[in-house]
Amino acid sequence: MRTRIVKSQDVELYVVEDGNPKKPAILFLHGFPDCHKVWEYQLRDLARDFHVIAFDLRGCGHSSPSARRDAYRIEQVLPDILAVIDATVGRDGKVHLVGHDWGSVLGWSFVADARYAQRVLSWTSMSGPHVGLMWQWLYRKTRDGLLRRDRDALKSAFEQFAHSWYIFALNIPGAGRALFRFAGVEVWRRGLMSGGVTADDPYLDVGQDEVLRIVLGPIGLYQQNAFRPPAVPAPHSIRLPVQLVVPVHDNFIRPQLFEYIDETCADVTRVTLDANHWAQRTHADEFTGLVRGFIARLGGSKLAVKPSAGRTLAKKRPATVKVAVARAPATKATRKPASRKKKS
Repeated sequence: MRTRIVKSQDVELYVVEDGNPKKPAILFLHGFPDCHKVWEYQLRDLARDFHVIAFDLRGCGHSSPSARRDAYRIEQVLPDILAVIDATVGRDGKVHLVGHDWGSVLGWSFVADARYAQRVLSWTSMSGPHVGLMWQWLYRKTRDGLLRRDRDALKSAFEQFAHSWYIFALNIPGAGRALFRFAGVEVWRRGLMSGGVTADDPYLDVGQDEVLRIVLGPIGLYQQNAFRPPAVPAPHSIRLPVQLVVPVHDNFIRPQLFEYIDETCADVTRVTLDANHWAQRTHADEFTGLVRGFIARLGGSKLAVKPSAGRTLAKKRPATVKVAVARAPATKATRKPASRKKKS
């Protein structure tokens, strides 16, 4: 694994890379409370066929914090992604973008902006909505529930509100940082385990200092964006190929939140996984296969869809993968994927 430091505005970003730089590039964006290590299985398994890249978001892990008071506003963070793309594939290069949690939230805003979208070949999103679209969905469901007496709509809205309790908690001034300083490792481990990460996953083997380096800065993502969202993208304004991976048991982002996503995306493939929030950890082979397969379908037959390197994940449940493809105007066709032999 190669490492480098990339300068972006007033921060230095810690970047890891593997694979042949002449091959198609995949850039992975991590969420909260994570660092680039959350993608270690994908980086390892895809490096033989791709140039794989990941980095620690500003103020997280080995990346330095910004001195700006608005450092975690989405519009301040997006140039970091562009800086990493420029540094790793060149100023004319493009990447396949993959995001999870806040990495997915940032990725949606990145591909919704034409200035940035031109550097992206495809976009794979998991467990993180566009913040503006999230609030729009909540408004539509609440409105339909109250004005049209649609109990199902109101139930969907309240279910997502209930699963979003942590957003409100992290916006209590000083509360989130104080909690992590007092019991960071325990809070961090419990949070990831509630999202499906198993107790024996080596990703959880961290100390208090590392947890604080991961969480104290990026809490600002919630505090500076959750209640001041970016503008909602125009209908079908996201033109590049999109793969939306939806873990149906996600304990934080409920599947119905993406109900209207094909109103925004002109070319979207929706995939459901029988998994919780951190599917790239608990169902690594399945998620890696989805990334590989999606890129292979876009690029023709040059990239064969290969199984991931052999690995046994303790207490791992087989994932059920369902695929639905939508194009503008929105039409859907379901397809049952070919079965994959499970590795032992």
